[in-house]
Amino acid sequence: MICKECGEEINDEARFCPFCGTVQSVVTPEEKKDDVTKSDKANTNFKNPVFKTSKNKPEDPEKVKARNFKQKLIDVVLVILIIAIASSVVAYRVVTLRNANKLFSMIAYVKDGIIYLDTDITSEDDEPLPVAEVSSALLDYGFGYNIAAFSKDCKILYFMDKDTGDGSGRLKKVRIDKLTEDMDDNLDHAEKVADFVTYYTVLDDGALLYETNEMEVCFYDGKNSKVIAEDVAYNFLSYSKNYIYLLEGDKQGHTFDLGKKGLNSKSDVEIIAENISSFITSTDSDAVMYIVENEEDNSNELYLTFDNKEPVKIGDNVSDYSPYCTSAGGVFYTSKSYRDGTTLYYYDTENESLTEVDDISKVELQVGISIFQKKGSEEWFYMLAGGQEQPFDFEYEYGGGNIWSSWDGRYAMVEFAAEEESVGNTIVSFRSSDGTFSSDKLVAASGGIGTTRTDVNKNTTAYYYAYNEEEDEIDLYSFHNDRTKLLARDVSEGGGLVYAADKLVVLYNLGETKLSIYKDCENKFEEDIQTLIYAGKNAVIYKKDEIWYITYLSGKELETARIVEGAEDLIFPEYGVYPSLI
Repeated sequence: MICKECGEEINDEARFCPFCGTVQSVVTPEEKKDDVTKSDKANTNFKNPVFKTSKNKPEDPEKVKARNFKQKLIDVVLVILIIAIASSVVAYRVVTLRNANKLFSMIAYVKDGIIYLDTDITSEDDEPLPVAEVSSALLDYGFGYNIAAFSKDCKILYFMDKDTGDGSGRLKKVRIDKLTEDMDDNLDHAEKVADFVTYYTVLDDGALLYETNEMEVCFYDGKNSKVIAEDVAYNFLSYSKNYIYLLEGDKQGHTFDLGKKGLNSKSDVEIIAENISSFITSTDSDAVMYIVENEEDNSNELYLTFDNKEPVKIGDNVSDYSPYCTSAGGVFYTSKSYRDGTTLYYYDTENESLTEVDDISKVELQVGISIFQKKGSEEWFYMLAGGQEQPFDFEYEYGGGNIWSSWDGRYAMVEFAAEEESVGNTIVSFRSSDGTFSSDKLVAASGGIGTTRTDVNKNTTAYYYAYNEEEDEIDLYSFHNDRTKLLARDVSEGGGLVYAADKLVVLYNLGETKLSIYKDCENKFEEDIQTLIYAGKNAVIYKKDEIWYITYLSGKELETARIVEGAEDLIFPEYGVYPSLI
């Protein structure tokens, strides 16, 4: 039988279509055996069937109505059941795909002069796909980890293959679903993006920014390229990715001209300032800051601007400054002079006002907080974003220890000098409110604030070490929203860099090249490695004895898989999302 709704072939006795759920008109087996006239066949599709009794009298209309209602109810329940089953299947597939995406599976690398794509790095049985031969000159130029890149949706692989001279190469792209084990076929499917490329950046929508050996910055929209600017030494993409900032001039020069242009704008580059010596973009907004060297008195002027606003000079003779953060709403900076010493300033972007403190002898600047000492005084003071100077009127003595502040402006953590016999410093956290500390809390009697390279754009979690006197060991904790959590027991003294990778905690000691991975505080994995290049999504990628490995969380257990031996460079989809670990 054919379903009258979707046209699929279904069982002759089916009451409903298993594909679309539409109720079917059913013929009983007894009726099939009888010879049916054309008139009778026409009557098999009527909407209101007449039920006959054994006495050939019309059945009670109320009973017919009840039976019809009951049948319709059964049909509705069956349709709902079909939809529920189908939805559960779809949901299962979505969840399965989502879980699979928690750990990326693809990776590209260069080995024996060929770019390979490995589509399942946790499996040692699959064969990598040869994408293209690569000129050794490109590796000599230092392309390395820029030899290939993935689009954000992991559908396209960009790669450099041919040396085009003067430190540049040919950039191509290929759809990953078109790749096979035949490199010649893969090259046939590849498209050239541009020649003479010295550097490129993949944007969210599959577009590219790239530089040429003629110091041009170009924009590729997926089909065509256009030159944005010439004589560009360096370029910076704004947080919104709508504007590009350009430092124009000699790449070996000391200062540059600063220009700005919208990626989709047809207008010329707008020159913002000249004699730029340094430039920094914000990680959470469209704010940018830059230093202009004043040729008259050889001083540094600090400017702050946004994508759609005119630059504002916020300081003269600037010696140091903190990054801009939206939550902090301003910038701390210091100014030095031969006569007056150091002055601390806080520029409030909302009110366009300056707060200053003179006669500073020592000062520490962080996002949203500064700690300082005045000349001729042993007392320490602090200033929060939007507040005034306040004395450090606590029972702890600050001696220039490390400081951490959350980028949402709510908390700060400070190391104070501990007793002489203690291991490390005393760590105290503060809750900030209305420009002052409203409360303080002893976090660790002896320990130290950890150095972390994680959660860069939303830095609201701190990591610290605390000495456990009873166990004679150093433990690692996290601090978030005034709460602490034990992450790892008995870590090496000094610890190294801290990487939070979902359910894994990774410590990497650069000096000793020791990698430690913790799961559930005490489940520890240790290796002496050559280098670590990735820590995230419950996976760690590293090289040991010239072999690249991945250690990852599979279910509740840590597993290690060998990726490749002898590869020169590894490129994975999230390379560049996390800070470079190399």
